[in-house]
Amino acid sequence: MISGKKIEAQYRQYLQIKQLQKKTLKDSDLSLPLISFLKSTKIDWKNHLEMWDFLVTKNPLQVAQLVRRGIPSEIRGEAWKVITGANLLKFKNQGVYELLLKKKSDVEEYLFRDIDRTFPGHKFFKKDGNGQQALFNVLKVFSLLDHDVGYCQGMSYLTGVLVTQLSEPDAFWVLTSLLKSYNFRGLFLNELPLLNLYLYRFSYLITHFLPNLASHFYLHGIKPLFYSSEWFSTLFSYNMDFELTCRIWDILFLEGEDYLFKVGLAILKISEIELLALEFEDIMLFLKNRTLSLDLNVLKVADSFPNLSIFWQFIDKKYEEENSHKLDCWNNYNNNQLQQQQQQKQSQPPQKPLRLSGQGGVISRKKSSLEESGYMFYSAVVAKT
Repeated sequence: MISGKKIEAQYRQYLQIKQLQKKTLKDSDLSLPLISFLKSTKIDWKNHLEMWDFLVTKNPLQVAQLVRRGIPSEIRGEAWKVITGANLLKFKNQGVYELLLKKKSDVEEYLFRDIDRTFPGHKFFKKDGNGQQALFNVLKVFSLLDHDVGYCQGMSYLTGVLVTQLSEPDAFWVLTSLLKSYNFRGLFLNELPLLNLYLYRFSYLITHFLPNLASHFYLHGIKPLFYSSEWFSTLFSYNMDFELTCRIWDILFLEGEDYLFKVGLAILKISEIELLALEFEDIMLFLKNRTLSLDLNVLKVADSFPNLSIFWQFIDKKYEEENSHKLDCWNNYNNNQLQQQQQQKQSQPPQKPLRLSGQGGVISRKKSSLEESGYMFYSAVVAKT
């Protein structure tokens, strides 16, 4: 990365050149010259990336516009490393990827099974090709780095996109940054806590921004769980045009998780008229295939939605309250079951051991399945407490 002083010097040099061209620019007015600066380079992304932190700090709105124009495919991988901070992670952990690559992982069996299913139509992932090997290596190393996550099926699609744009080590560090720095790790933890939260948020957002469609979905028993789990768990990399996924990621990496919900709402908004005319089975089939026919218009529609982070405090609090209530109900139910089992056991006369005729051995009565399950649950609660 270029130092801040050098970036400032480059920027001042640019202003001097513009002054020589008899264009008046005030040094104190950073917004106007920065806009001109971004346009004057004809999207020279190599220069932008070298001074990325400076540009984002000085004028984030213009940087957002720059990214929305699309990062050139030939430099997209380098851009993702800079935007996600993966280049810094790699620098601070030199040799870690290569060291872990030599070790064996417990998830290798699952990886061998799943890599054939990841982007089967993409030429880079032909059987026994370089793409499948790169995909296997990156996922294996990550499973060794983060044992709590290990490997979850949706991760293969994230990694699949990354290895088409980056080398194995670089793809690994971008994946690590996404799961750690962007906190997408919760999409793949046991019980999928973040995915459940996302589905809850999305349900509320549909009700707020698309009330007619929300009512229609409710009438036909359609829940976000049925159609949007794959959207969120793969960050829109499953069943979608590959280039469109990359364009979504360009913006997602800059703006964070809010953009996922904007894209999801945009898909529904674009399709609202068709969806309102369909019933359950046709709705499900439509939504399953809709992402395949999307074009760049979905990005424009996504930008029509306001800042969504203002909703999170309210929605997340409501989600926690409902989850807490469900947990209390579940615990009460199981405690009642245990009490009933104990009362039934006490009310029944003790059973004598069965004695086989002609033998001195005693056959003990085995516990019922209810007693076994009750005992196991009680043990689990005690262990947790």
